[in-house]
Amino acid sequence: MSNSRISQPILTAEKLWPGGIPEFVRVHPTDDLIDGPEEWNWKNWTIECKGWCQFVEEEWVPMTDLNEEMRQRRKLIERWASADQAFRDSFHARSPERESALDYPAHLLSEEGLDEQPFVCLASVDKELYPDNYIRFVKNLILLYLHDNQGGGYHPMSRRDWKRDPSPTIPDILIDSSTTPDYIKFFSHHDLLINLYLHPADFRAVSMTRLGTVVFPHERSNSIYTVIDQDNLDLGRVAVMTFKPNGKIGEYANVFAWNFAWMDSYHYGLGWGYDLLFNGEDCNYATPYCNEPVKMDDPLMCIVDSLIQRRNLNSFGSRSEEWEDEIQRLAPGYLALEAQGREVEFDLADLWNEEGLCYNHYTLEQKKHYRETGSYFMPPRRFIPPSPKPVPATTLPPPSGALGMSFHQLFQDKLGVKADKK
Repeated sequence: MSNSRISQPILTAEKLWPGGIPEFVRVHPTDDLIDGPEEWNWKNWTIECKGWCQFVEEEWVPMTDLNEEMRQRRKLIERWASADQAFRDSFHARSPERESALDYPAHLLSEEGLDEQPFVCLASVDKELYPDNYIRFVKNLILLYLHDNQGGGYHPMSRRDWKRDPSPTIPDILIDSSTTPDYIKFFSHHDLLINLYLHPADFRAVSMTRLGTVVFPHERSNSIYTVIDQDNLDLGRVAVMTFKPNGKIGEYANVFAWNFAWMDSYHYGLGWGYDLLFNGEDCNYATPYCNEPVKMDDPLMCIVDSLIQRRNLNSFGSRSEEWEDEIQRLAPGYLALEAQGREVEFDLADLWNEEGLCYNHYTLEQKKHYRETGSYFMPPRRFIPPSPKPVPATTLPPPSGALGMSFHQLFQDKLGVKADKK
C-alpha cells in the first residue's frame, strides 16, 4: 500500500487458505440449530460446540511459529468437518461444561482481542493502480467527518480501539488487489466473516458445532461492521451491517455519516439494539430516503452544496463557506490539491486524528472568537431597543366658537406654543 496511513492488508498471502477453503468445510446453513433449539443464544452455542472445544484441547500440539499454528488450526477444522458423526459425538459426550463456544486453551488464542467495531474497505484503492478510486476513497473518508453536530459530536469510528489502531478513521484493507489475481471474489460483504476469520482459522471468532459446521458464535445484534465497498465508494456512503452466527447478514443499510452518528448515539447512549435502528419503524436513520446517494466524481464542495440543498447538512444553513472552512480544518490541503487537479496526491496522514475524535462544527465567527479568547462560547448579544423619535410640536387649527377657543388656547400653552396674535 502506498499511503502512510493505510495499513497492511488483513489477508496477507499466508492468511489465505491454500487452494481455497475446502468444500466440505461448510458454514452452518441456517441461523438456528438442526435438531436443536429454535434460536441461538449464548448457552446453547456453548453446549452445541463443547465437543469441538474438547477435540481441540486434546489434539493441539504446541508450536512456536505463528504460521505453523495457523496451519494446524486449519487441519483441525478439516478433520472435524470431515469426521463421521460418531467421532464428533464421542467428544461431545465426554466434554465437561464449557464457559463459552470459544473455550479454547488460553495459549491457542492471540493476546490481542478482536476489533469491536471493524471498519473494512472492500475495494481497490491503491493510488498508483486505481487513482480514481483512491480519490473517491479520500472524499468518502472526508464526508465521514461531517457528522453535522449529530449524535454527540463524535466521528462514527470514534469507538474503535486506539491502542490497536492509531488511525481509526482509516478502514483496514481486506486484501491487496495488486498481488492477488482473483481479489475480486473477496470483495463481497456477504462473505466478510468467512474472509476475515475462517481463512486464517481465527479461533477468537470461529467455532464448530457437533454437526461439523462452522459458526461465529459471538456475532449478535450489538456487533456492527462498517464497510466501504465499490458501490458505496461511488455513491458517498458506508455500509453498516450485523451478522448472524452462521455468517449471514443480519441487518444492513447504506448510510451517511450524520445518520450513522445518530444510530451510534442511540445504541451506546440509550441501549437500542441495531435491529431497532435498522427496521425503519422505530427510527428512520437507516432508511434509503434519508441516505440518497451523491455523485462522488464531482468536486468535493459541489457534493457538499448538493447535500446542503437536500437539507442533509444543516449545521450552517445554506452557508457552504462554513463547510469549506471545516473541510480545511479536518482535511488540510485537500481542497487546494483538488483545485489543481492533484487530489490523488493527498496523504491520509493529513486527516484530522486527535484521540477521542470528538469535535463540533463551529462557525467562522465562533472560530475567530476562539482565537481571540480561547473559548468558542459567545455570550448572547444584548438587545438594545432603538431610541424613540421625539414628537415635534404641532400648531393645531383653532376650533370655532368662544369655548373651543379657550380649550385651544389651553392646549397650545401645554405644548409650549404661543398662539398667534391677531
